Parts: sequence; structure tokens; C-alpha cells
Amino acid sequence: CPVLPELPQAPVQVPLPAVLVAPTTADSAADTPDAPDAAADPAAAGQGNAPTGSLAPLTVLTAVWAAGGAALLAWELGRYARFRRLVRRTAVPLDGEPGVYVSPAVPSPVSLGLLRPMIVLPTAALDPAALEDVLRHERAHLRRGDLWTKRLLLLARAVHWYDPLVHWMARAAAGDMELASDDLALRGADRA
Repeated sequence: CPVLPELPQAPVQVPLPAVLVAPTTADSAADTPDAPDAAADPAAAGQGNAPTGSLAPLTVLTAVWAAGGAALLAWELGRYARFRRLVRRTAVPLDGEPGVYVSPAVPSPVSLGLLRPMIVLPTAALDPAALEDVLRHERAHLRRGDLWTKRLLLLARAVHWYDPLVHWMARAAAGDMELASDDLALRGADRA
């Protein structure tokens, strides 16, 4: 986790034995009768409370981490929203197939939408056998919940935006989702 959460109180408290606890300089100064009173010296009293004017490195790193994650999320969600708007403007329902549309905005078949999913096909004509296979594959994506999994992967990428292995993992997972949808689409099919 890039930033460790701070708890107001530790969930487990372990008391230290009194022998191991050494008195601090403030405690020893208070016990010494010759020590000057800290309240009498205004410069010494204000020293501990004066703001330093600089940020702690952890605060800066946390801000950079949060800004990077927010930027990645904004970029990806903005791209998706623009693409979805373009598809919605240009999509035409495919006759006899509920939830299936044809649009010149897509280069290959795609599934869109989390709450109201739709399958969008390119405008290139497909023969009926190929269309059946393509629809079976895209419906397998919807049955498997791949659109939700991709959103979860996007969140993982946003949290770990600085780690190239997480981005590689998301691409590998997308490839695995394609293979798994192919497997589900071909289940029960003959060899031909």
C-alpha cells in the first residue's frame, strides 16, 4: 500500500517495563531544582510550536500519489465517456437482436455499459455464422461480468499508478478475459 493509514490509537497496546523507559530531557529538567523555568523563557516556550513552513516528505509523497491516481482515473473515465457518447450517437439497433447495435465508431465488436450493457458491432457486414460466434463471445463477456472486472482493474491501476507491473497485470488480465470468453462461447460446440 503506498500510504499506510494512521489509526488514532493502536489496536494493540503493549506496556513497556519501567526499567526500559528512560526519562526524557524535559522530564529530567523538571526534576532538577537548578533548571530555569521554561515558562520564564519566552523564546524556549515558543520553539516547539513554531511552524516550520515546509511540508513533511510523507505529506508530499501522499499528495503526489493521490494526484497521480486521480489523474489516471479522470483520463481513463473521460476517454470512456467520450467513446460511449460517440457510440450512442451513431449506434443503430440490429434487427432481431435486443441489446445489439451497429456503429461506425467501433473498429471491432465491443461490450459497453455496467448497468445497461449493450453489444456494439462494426458496420462491416458479417455472415450469419460469424455474427452468431461474435454475439456468443460478447454475451459471454456480459455473463462473466468482465465489464465489472475491468472497472476493478482500473481502480487497482489508479491506486498503483506508479507501478508498471500493475499496468502489465491489467493488460494480461484483459487478454485472459478474452480467452475465457472464447472458452465459454465455444462450450458445447462441435469440432467444426
